[in-house]
Amino acid sequence: MHLYWLSYHHQGRVDVVIQPALSLMHARLQAALANLDDGKFGEGHQIDPKIERRVPMKMIGTRMTTEEAAKLMGMLHGE
Repeated sequence: MHLYWLSYHHQGRVDVVIQPALSLMHARLQAALANLDDGKFGEGHQIDPKIERRVPMKMIGTRMTTEEAAKLMGMLHGE
């Protein structure tokens, strides 16, 4: 199982969900079942398996603001 970065556009902002799944479609389904897919789906990407272990458990399966997602991205890439 891998982690997927999903973005949703809602009320003029972009929120991000990190979802564990077997595929992008599976990640979107899991996010929908967990009521994390509020808004219009923007895009989704598999997180590089080399860095996915650095994603804090508390950030998996939750909705993040753009600012929170930017901090996570910086942390994942060592910034």
